[in-house]
Amino acid sequence: MNREGIAYDTVLAVHIVAGFIGFGAMGVSGWFAAQARRRPGSEAVRRYFRPGTNWVARAVYLVPLSGLALLYMGGNPGSEAGEAWVVAGVVIWCVATGMAVLVLWPAEKELAHLLGTPPPDTGRLGTLSRRVGYSAAVVDVAYVAAVWLMVAKPH
Repeated sequence: MNREGIAYDTVLAVHIVAGFIGFGAMGVSGWFAAQARRRPGSEAVRRYFRPGTNWVARAVYLVPLSGLALLYMGGNPGSEAGEAWVVAGVVIWCVATGMAVLVLWPAEKELAHLLGTPPPDTGRLGTLSRRVGYSAAVVDVAYVAAVWLMVAKPH
């Protein structure tokens, strides 16, 4: 295999793994949010929603960067940035990441703060955990749609 093939394969691996890890982390947040609603005193829930940034989920920022690099590298003959499946993938990524930035991540942060101040307000806990759960579900449905687009490449 030549160097161009190795470079393309490496960037493709970054693209796939970044999507899986970033969007997967948001799905895990949704699962833990459901657990927070059921068992707010759980140590595992408190550890997961500890104060700070969920840096693993930020791997989603590598997805469009590596995707554009793949288009630039030209490893997929006939694929260009203006194709419908590429544009749709970018739009889906923007919607999913916008949901994470505007809804999911702020709710995670507030939930972490609430869980750190015992006893948590159960009404607010329910609201926040549902917000995290529903937004994580939207984000992950968008991710599945984007994966389908990347594999099927409909014209």
